[in-house]
Amino acid sequence: MSSHSRPNTDPMAHAGAAEVTLNALPSAVLRFSLDGQPSLLNPAAERMLGIGHRDARARPLADILQLVGRKDHAPLLPALLHDLSQGNLASLGDQACLITQEGLELEVEGQAAPILAADGRAVEGVLVMRDVTEAREQQRKQAWLAEHDALTGAMNRQAFEDRLARVINSKRASEYPMTLLVIGIDSYDAVRSHEGPSAGNELLIQIVRLLQNRLRDSDSIGRLDEAQLGITLAACPDDVAERIARTLYESLGQHALHSGKAEYPAGISMGVVHIPPNWETLDRVMSAGQAACAQSRTKRDIAIHAN
Repeated sequence: MSSHSRPNTDPMAHAGAAEVTLNALPSAVLRFSLDGQPSLLNPAAERMLGIGHRDARARPLADILQLVGRKDHAPLLPALLHDLSQGNLASLGDQACLITQEGLELEVEGQAAPILAADGRAVEGVLVMRDVTEAREQQRKQAWLAEHDALTGAMNRQAFEDRLARVINSKRASEYPMTLLVIGIDSYDAVRSHEGPSAGNELLIQIVRLLQNRLRDSDSIGRLDEAQLGITLAACPDDVAERIARTLYESLGQHALHSGKAEYPAGISMGVVHIPPNWETLDRVMSAGQAACAQSRTKRDIAIHAN
């Protein structure tokens, strides 16, 4: 530094630099009084909220900053203002949504800090937030794909077996019996051979949809193999499970894939395994289901594994 140079102490220069920095931030920044009146929005906040700085200052904060919970749409702004008034930092959490002036619902994350007067009282607040809608949707998609078969929407084999293993390894009371159904789609190979892979995929999709429409929310359906499905009937007495299995078997037996002038019956095999409390290994349960399904294919009827 030259011996003749001096630091810039002009407060207007510092204010100008701060404004340039604020306007360049990609995150939305809002400053407001704790009685609910906006005083400053940077350009990113204007774009996110869908309102200009001057128009925002003429309206109550609650009108322009509509923060709600993603699941219940409960308003979040009152709690945020309360925390700031106590002199505390306030986080939006991981379930916050912003409803813009155009009515769009954006998932947001951010944090607010109080601005204190000379006597230490909190008089204003500043909120910094960013739009995480796309990132959160991508996270949910990846989490879903990690547990589900992308073609049919059923659980993939790993997720299905993990859930089944947790149940059979838990201390299940005898009054909460569980049944495993293993379903083979015997016509799958013929459909693929004559009509192509897309027709085979369509058959799988139709069968899974049919099953999903007939199962309870507490039941699970998974794709175990290319043409094999698994179903768990939770907290279901054995006789009731067998009636459900019979109904599903008959419904699937009446289903057919129509491709051009051809018709392909579903051709179903179904093994039924009532899982006793003393069976503590996944392999034992799955092997029993596979064996019963193979027996069903031979006898052309439901096969119930004998415990």
